Amino acid sequence: VRVVTVPHTGVVKICHKCRGSGGMTCGECYGKGWMRCLHCHGDAYQSDGGAGLGRDRCYYCQHSKHGHGHMECDKCQAKGKVSCATCEGTTHIRSFIQLSISWRVVTAEHIDTKLSIPENFIRNASGQVAF
Repeated sequence: VRVVTVPHTGVVKICHKCRGSGGMTCGECYGKGWMRCLHCHGDAYQSDGGAGLGRDRCYYCQHSKHGHGHMECDKCQAKGKVSCATCEGTTHIRSFIQLSISWRVVTAEHIDTKLSIPENFIRNASGQVAF
């Protein structure tokens, strides 16, 4: 099987997935650029695990630029958008007709002259043509 592009059928179009923006809203943070801290559950304090008297600021989100209790989204690097997977951020895609070609070789044998030798001996014979 051979796959080829049909000549003169290629056309550049605006990406249908991101509508030409090159990016899509991040699915992790829903475009906010931050998520609730998984360690303190957005509370900004971590309990000591005991009676709850000693509550320290959460180590993971205490220096976040999005406020305490929030962490930057790792998937979009706090931008709120991720690159479009279809156009890879280029805003355009190339559309073309692709042709799949498959073939098989068919061979046929025909013995023209009637001989006293059985046909299967002639078909199975190996060697070179002498004339």
